[in-house]
Amino acid sequence: KRFNWLETVYGYGTPNNHILFSIASRACEDAWNSIVRPHGFPLVEWPFRVPALVFGVLAVAAMAWLLKEFGLPGAGVAAAFLLGIHPWNIRYASEARGYSLLVFLVPVLFVFWRRAMITGQWKWWGAFAVAEFSLIYCYPGAVFVLVVLNVITLALIAKGRDCAAPRTTQAGRWFCVNV
Repeated sequence: KRFNWLETVYGYGTPNNHILFSIASRACEDAWNSIVRPHGFPLVEWPFRVPALVFGVLAVAAMAWLLKEFGLPGAGVAAAFLLGIHPWNIRYASEARGYSLLVFLVPVLFVFWRRAMITGQWKWWGAFAVAEFSLIYCYPGAVFVLVVLNVITLALIAKGRDCAAPRTTQAGRWFCVNV
């Protein structure tokens, strides 16, 4: 069955239907159809899988970026290599489902969180908010990652450690981006 864009964006029928991935897949399919102009419903499925491959490759880079951000560039290279050859990452990068997007978003979320905590700048808090929203919009089951990270954030802000901005400023910014 061919879905329209409204169903693609708002149709969350099952927990495996990752909305952001569905949007990206639909965009790839529409781009492919506009180039090839097939008659009727297209029988090729690879355009639906392109976003999974892209996010799977980006997840490897995001893992290296995360560990580099935490001062472990050597471990970042090793972790990126291991993620690149890991069977689950390979599977996620080849399926027409959004798990590779989740594997990409989690390290990006942590990088933005760390930069927001250290610098206190709005741009990093905003990037953190976009990553949080993307993760939860992609898959609501990822809420546990956000709950744990935000509890840790509150504890660190309460202690006032590793923050460039005063506690009240950090707490206010944290509150704003989470609302």
